Amino acid sequence: MPTGLVESLRPMANHNPWNLVCRGRRRVGRRRLASSKEAAILLGIATGEDSLIRHFTLDPADRLECELRRRLQNKLGFAVQLCTMRQTGRLLWDNEQPPAAVINYLADQLGIDARLYAFYAHRVQTRFDHSRSLMAYPGLRTASRDDRRAALVAAIDAAANGDQGLPIATAAIAEFRKRNALLPSLHSIEKIGLGGRAIARRQADGCWLVRTICLSA
Repeated sequence: MPTGLVESLRPMANHNPWNLVCRGRRRVGRRRLASSKEAAILLGIATGEDSLIRHFTLDPADRLECELRRRLQNKLGFAVQLCTMRQTGRLLWDNEQPPAAVINYLADQLGIDARLYAFYAHRVQTRFDHSRSLMAYPGLRTASRDDRRAALVAAIDAAANGDQGLPIATAAIAEFRKRNALLPSLHSIEKIGLGGRAIARRQADGCWLVRTICLSA
């Protein structure tokens, strides 16, 4: 992963999407596929200068889509949702607050006071409606059963080469993105990765047993 991207994600401790899943739940004894820091690198919103220019610069078609929203906060919120999806391959998680650098960068382009985003963030229904509209706009689609199966196969293949959770999660996420499918929930990604690792372990144990029987015969 480029150094600039990793560095731009380091200040995201308060915006870590993995923490949103764990909030209000007991973590003791729960199996984890990746640490919070690793999840932030995989799924977080990068705010480095290169990332902002590449993923959060609005073209004329983007601006038109934003202008179709009636209120100023909705124009800005739609832009944040659109560019987040373009960069990460996912929608904003529930209760996720995007980095201030992203909101300010888009607000400057639209000529809107960045503080108005706070009013957009409080309207859950508006965010949901925008999410449905956005899924068709960038050419992405909701992950299907076939997409999840392909991600599981990718996770199994990665786990066959090593037991570490980060490469397994990376492989599963990369498969969704390759297929132009929106990333499912963090919980689903973790289940796919853990399932892939469990299957790879069973396959390895089976091969070991067969080799043992053949050698002892």
